[in-house]
Amino acid sequence: MRFWRQSADISAGCCRITHCRREEAPTVVKFFAAGVSGLIVTAIVVGVLADILDFHPLIAKIAAAGCSFTVVFLCMRLFVFNARPRARPSITTVQA
Repeated sequence: MRFWRQSADISAGCCRITHCRREEAPTVVKFFAAGVSGLIVTAIVVGVLADILDFHPLIAKIAAAGCSFTVVFLCMRLFVFNARPRARPSITTVQA
């Protein structure tokens, strides 16, 4: 009988884990998009400064690192880790 109870708990746990992963999927996509935006900003800044404006490549890379950090930080703060209040289930008390 004890084995039966453990297997039931495991199957219930799997359902909860699957449910959590479905809720976290948009967060993972936003996290990935923030990282990709940093790569794009880095490529654009290095390309413009080093190739078009003829800055030294080291200066272009330093500037790109600062710009990329700022863009990724803002994306993370505004889109990934924004604190939206979630609706909490109300707790009702039964008075006897």
